[in-house]
Amino acid sequence: MNHPLCSSLGSRLLVMALAVTGWGQSGVRPKGEKPYGVNFTLALYQYDETRSREIEAEVRLPQTFDSAAAEMDFLKHTYNLEDLLVRHIRSVGLVKDERFQEGASMGGENVMISIVARAVSSTSATLDVKITYGERTLLERPELSLQNFETLALKGGRGRFGLKTFTGPEGPERAPAERTLLVTTTAVIVPAHQLRDRPREISHLTDQYGREIDVKEGDVFLPPIIVQRVSPNVTVRRTSQATMLLEGIVTPEGQVTNIRVLQTFDSAFNEKAVDAFKEYKCLPARLNSQPVYATLRETISFQPAS
Repeated sequence: MNHPLCSSLGSRLLVMALAVTGWGQSGVRPKGEKPYGVNFTLALYQYDETRSREIEAEVRLPQTFDSAAAEMDFLKHTYNLEDLLVRHIRSVGLVKDERFQEGASMGGENVMISIVARAVSSTSATLDVKITYGERTLLERPELSLQNFETLALKGGRGRFGLKTFTGPEGPERAPAERTLLVTTTAVIVPAHQLRDRPREISHLTDQYGREIDVKEGDVFLPPIIVQRVSPNVTVRRTSQATMLLEGIVTPEGQVTNIRVLQTFDSAFNEKAVDAFKEYKCLPARLNSQPVYATLRETISFQPAS
């Protein structure tokens, strides 16, 4: 499956795995730092419940997968889930009492995701997870407990956020459809100073010149929502997926500007990645419901030449 979200999950889980290396060379925890945090990955899938075998509300998977493609293949064939499709993936690093909120474009309305780390120990994490679609709550799991390197699959509600694929006059086409939400959650416990994808790294409030602005206590900040991704119009001669990490500023009008490359597999392809990111369609970040400037990090995937 050649889907940018599939490769995104694999690269994020790999980074999370590499991060589990203890306190560092000295074995001493930095002063003032909370001891543990959780690198939490959440993947949103759709499936056609009417044509699938019944699945329990919570399923503890036998392993953690290194890509969405592998995870999806396991779910599809083990539980006979029809029209299984990955729709959104997010990895975020949280310490105790830290919250992360974001939206994802799915169907006519946005899916809103709220994650709160309630407790983190050396072996497990407890989180509140809530996912809504418009005014409806599709999934709400307060005090969800996960062991280190454990993956749970959670069945959510149904809604017209799905896509169905069919063959039309001009080839494959997609149309809106009612589907059931399936969410996988994976936790990797690390020393707090080794957390990846912190909320402020994923997106933070800025002014029009890109200078960071602190969010005041009591303010509600919601990162930009990607409505439509654009893939680079070039393939690369590699045997595996090639990805780049970019950061830009999303304006109150939803345009991606001031793009810079944070990580690259080959600088010769940087310009193509930047051009693709510029073409993204976004809903702007919001501060207390008002559109604002904010940063946005995104992994751009290049397809290998066949």
